[in-house]
Amino acid sequence: MNIVLFSQEEIGSPLKIDDKRAKHIIEILKFKEDDIFFAGVINKGTGKAKIDKINKNFLYFTFEYDGKPIEKNRISLLTAITRPIEAKKILKNCTTIGVSAFYLSIFDKSEKSYFESSLWKNSNYKEYLIEGSCQACACDIPDVFLFSSLDESLKNLPENSIRAALDNYEAEKSLAALEYTEKIASADGSCCKKSPPLPEIILAVAGERGFSNRERVLLKNHGFKLYSLGKRVLKTETAAIAGLAVILSNNKLS
Repeated sequence: MNIVLFSQEEIGSPLKIDDKRAKHIIEILKFKEDDIFFAGVINKGTGKAKIDKINKNFLYFTFEYDGKPIEKNRISLLTAITRPIEAKKILKNCTTIGVSAFYLSIFDKSEKSYFESSLWKNSNYKEYLIEGSCQACACDIPDVFLFSSLDESLKNLPENSIRAALDNYEAEKSLAALEYTEKIASADGSCCKKSPPLPEIILAVAGERGFSNRERVLLKNHGFKLYSLGKRVLKTETAAIAGLAVILSNNKLS
């Protein structure tokens, strides 16, 4: 935990001493009264918090913003809802690397029961987004959109976006070749020339069994180009992280 995050409602109220954040501050960081730690308000901004008092019930603190605006990478991940243990890793690690949104759905080859996991009930997934941002020493939490099919998720993507899908079998070029100089695809598959501000990039990554042929056609019809990360077959979580890293390293997205 490289930063301690709070909701807006928590600022101005003490932390319960058994709160995991209080335990981290006291037991891991070894901070005491008058010490200062990095903190932030989710989707608002970062700053520093000063420990005013610690007793057996509460940790009292005051927080001040550092005045720096939130910077979100203009990249989102579209992928399948995978088995919960892997989905948690995807949510946490892709938040750490810096996505603005997740578009998650059941793909043709997905296990349908994964959608019924408690992870997707009552926004239980948010704790993994927060863990990811804490690791990154950031306070921006990505949006999460859930759909029953790839077809539905494609209808809800930002219209003026650059669209790339990872596919080992029909890739046209390496993902490293993706740049903002390429044409921007709109939702109906038509294209237009690049215009400021720079558009968002949507990276599509298949689930455990890959894209179906129907989904490949569907992606292409919605303006996606197929790219490769090499010859090796990667797990969804590995492909997502590797793909995002390649795009972020080659494009000025923040």
